[in-house]
Amino acid sequence: APKWAAADKKAAAEAPKFVQTCHPDNKLYAQFAATVAERYRNSTNYFQIWNEPYANQFYWGGTADTYTDMLKLVYPAIKKVHPEAKICGGAAWDEVFFKAKGSYDFWPFHCHSGAENLHSIIARHRKMAEKAKVGMSVFWNDETGFAVDPFTEGAEIKKALIEKFEL
Repeated sequence: APKWAAADKKAAAEAPKFVQTCHPDNKLYAQFAATVAERYRNSTNYFQIWNEPYANQFYWGGTADTYTDMLKLVYPAIKKVHPEAKICGGAAWDEVFFKAKGSYDFWPFHCHSGAENLHSIIARHRKMAEKAKVGMSVFWNDETGFAVDPFTEGAEIKKALIEKFEL
C-alpha cells in the first residue's frame, strides 16, 4: 500500500519505492473507496477494488485473506453511499472468489497469454461458477493483450493476419 494507507507503517517506510511489503489498512481503504464512490456517483457506477492485488509492484503486499477482508469492508461502504454501484474484484486469487462471495458484483479475469489459452481460462471460470452456483455473467474479461513484436518471425499479430486474410 502507499505509505499513507499502509497497515504496517514501519514496513511501508522501509519498503522499496515501487514494491510494497505490507497491505493497506482495510478500514482506511474502505473509507477512501466510499469517498471516491460518493464523489463520482453521478459519473460512474463501476468500481474495481485493487487490480491484481497479488502483484507487489501494484503496492499491495498482502495475502488472499487480507484482500478478502478488504472486499468485505469496501463493498458495504461503497453500497451505502452509492447503492447503484457495481463492484468488481481485482483479478485476484481464485480462492478469494469463493471466500468473498457477496462482496463483489462481478469478478474479472485477464487473458494475456494468447487466444489459444482463452478457452482454458473460460473453462476454469465455468468450473468456478458451477462450484459457487453463480452464472457465467459474473465473470468479466477486463484486461486482454498479447505480446507483439512485428519484426520477429511468427509474431502473434502476423499469424492472426495470415490466418484471417490468407496472406
